[in-house]
Amino acid sequence: MICYRCGCRLSEKDFCTGCGADVGLYKRIMFMSNRFYNDGLERAAVRDLSGAMNSLRQSLKILIRIISMPGIYWD
Repeated sequence: MICYRCGCRLSEKDFCTGCGADVGLYKRIMFMSNRFYNDGLERAAVRDLSGAMNSLRQSLKILIRIISMPGIYWD
């Protein structure tokens, strides 16, 4: 995972070692989005397509909210 401010690779700490940004909440949100995404893939593998669609939709909603947050820069 990379820092949303400076692009530095993040460690297990809740702050960026490159720029000092607090990334604890950002990490939790990204892990939650990834959890929904992985759940959607697992559901699709067992042909639960409506459940997969709901999980993948939740993952995308989370990612869209992160991208639209002010102060977060995406390259």
